[in-house]
This record gives sequence, C-alpha cells and structure tokens, in this order.
Amino acid sequence: MKARYKRQGSRDKTRDIHRKLMESHLGRRLGRFEFVHHKNGNRFDNALENLQLVTPKLHAIIHNQKHPITKVCRICGIEFNPHPTHRRRAKTCSVQCGREYLSRLYRNPDAHKSMYRVDAYPSEIKARCIGSKRLSENAAPANQPSCRQKTGPCEPGPGLGAADSVCGEPVA
Repeated sequence: MKARYKRQGSRDKTRDIHRKLMESHLGRRLGRFEFVHHKNGNRFDNALENLQLVTPKLHAIIHNQKHPITKVCRICGIEFNPHPTHRRRAKTCSVQCGREYLSRLYRNPDAHKSMYRVDAYPSEIKARCIGSKRLSENAAPANQPSCRQKTGPCEPGPGLGAADSVCGEPVA
C-alpha cells in the first residue's frame, strides 16, 4: 500500500514530514487541531513555501467540504446556516418550514380519494383533514349547516363503518 504522505521515524513512532517541517519552522509542537495544507496539491512536495498552517474548518473549505455551510430552504427559499452536525440532513430553515416540507413530501395525489387530487370533493378534503375520528360527539353546531347541506351526501370517512360518515350523519 502506498503511503499517503512522506513519513519519517522509527517503527513505533513515525510522523509526517510536512508536520515536522512546520513544527521546526514555528519552533513549537503542532496541536491536534492544526492542519498543514499543501498549497499546490502535491502531497510529496514538502517545500516550506508549499506548506500552510490552517484550521480544520478552513481546510475543509479549501478542499470543498462535503456538506455546505449555507443552504437554501426548500419551502421559503431563504438562505440559512444549519447546525454543524445537521448540515447533511437540513433542508428547511425552521420548524414551520420543516412541517410543510414533510407534508408536501408525503402527499400522494394519485391515491384513491386523496384530498390532494385535482378533482377531490369537499367532503373528501374534510374527511382527510379530520382524520379517522368519529364526530358523533362533535356534531356540527345548530347555526352551521351540516355536510349534506354544504356538499351533498356524505361519504364514509377513513376507518369508519359503512353506515357512519365523518360528520356523524348516515351515509347516503
């Protein structure tokens, strides 16, 4: 296996030559989080003019880090800076945008009786918004018209029996 960098030392204590050269130039030991960058990209060119001491963050920027520091929100289009440990998965700028993104992600307009279909009936939309709850205890107030008066006959809600509708009225 070919060595990544030129190394020097005994069998149990070898060190990279470019780090040794930078240490001797600075007159001190390099810290664990101090990187030596080869300016021309040739790892075997250890001339002092080719070496540069950089931070890990700057070194990642120089070498086009894997996940960018700034991203654009997929919902509102605002540029934002995700947390460093969330850069890979961050797609939205806020919790609200995140919820909207997930809502859009899991929509299936081609599904049978989907509220996201172009030709969905208002009763289907209402049924999906409410979910599979029975509304028998939450019937429409007296001053509001029932589903039947608004949109025509009700259809069964998801997870309900054939005789029950979302609004509590019998299915036509």
